[in-house]
Amino acid sequence: MEALLIAGEPSGDLNASYLIREFKKRGNFNFWGIGGEKMAGQGMEVVFPMSSLSIFGFTEVVKKIKEVNTARKVLISRVNRRKPDFAVLIDFPGFNISLAHFLKSKDIPVFYFITPQVWAWGKWRIKQIRKYFDHLFVVLPFEERFFRENNVPATFVGHPLIDIVKPKDNNLRFKYIGDKKVIALLPGSRTSEIRRLLKPMVASLEIIRGFMDVAGVVVLNTDEDLLTARRIIGKNGSVILEKGNTYDILSIADAAVITSGTATLEAAIIGTPMVVVYKLSVLSYLLAKLLAKIKYISLVNLILNKELVPELIQSRVRPESISRELIDVIGRSSEIKKGYSMLRNKLGIGGAFRRTVDGILCRI
Repeated sequence: MEALLIAGEPSGDLNASYLIREFKKRGNFNFWGIGGEKMAGQGMEVVFPMSSLSIFGFTEVVKKIKEVNTARKVLISRVNRRKPDFAVLIDFPGFNISLAHFLKSKDIPVFYFITPQVWAWGKWRIKQIRKYFDHLFVVLPFEERFFRENNVPATFVGHPLIDIVKPKDNNLRFKYIGDKKVIALLPGSRTSEIRRLLKPMVASLEIIRGFMDVAGVVVLNTDEDLLTARRIIGKNGSVILEKGNTYDILSIADAAVITSGTATLEAAIIGTPMVVVYKLSVLSYLLAKLLAKIKYISLVNLILNKELVPELIQSRVRPESISRELIDVIGRSSEIKKGYSMLRNKLGIGGAFRRTVDGILCRI
């Protein structure tokens, strides 16, 4: 069977790679579409690289219009030439919902795995999702009810991170600290995030060193991210730059500063107290504030419906604020970890990929 898969950012690439692996247990599938290294590593033919499409914020979309249009033309041409038996689209709503419209016009079954957060903002998309998708496989506990109340067929499959987040190297702590406390800094997976957030993150450690002995570890995803980070902080001997090893580093960290996104859930599953930061361009932030109907920006607080971990947004992302909140979460470590236990219970028991593949195969 031929299957079209589309992911537009690193977390989608990771989740899709596990989905491909699960499909392969069931039979002969030929995957092609948009993705990254992890999907390619599972044998998918990448017809357009995901890295060319990574977008963060509303105003940043303008800079990517040419690439988005090119990717769309490439996919439409491929679909017309080798009509897939079904399509699985992963998050990435600005691109995927539009493409789903085209796919449905070709009578191709279309499934959404990890849906956009339309319950928070973008409710106008519900009508489109209802028309263009055959079924949604959702990963947050309240999403199934939300979509069904809006007459969209959806199934809660559990959160995929329960299966994915598995720290391996418990001896990593000795590499960094001796008796120091480890602070992990996760500035995000997009260059724009790293540029906005890494400098105040690193500067916050200098303030903390007036109160305790800490080792700072900046966790990045790619070689390009490493180069960006080095340009931003220069030859700074007070922090270590690491590519990958995210789960291992979070598992030995006493606390972390994390850009709002999937990484906040990863840290919570591992049990790392954190400070969540978030910063957009001024225009993107004003638009997001106008459209968003949520109390919190981090998935941890959203799912628990309370502020378990502190959130610093826009002008509050300053070294002084970050350091103050870091000291606080280190002191509240036991309380925060109890909250994480409640969160993990809400995310399900694992098996999200198996349940999703089962759900797709019984509908095609």
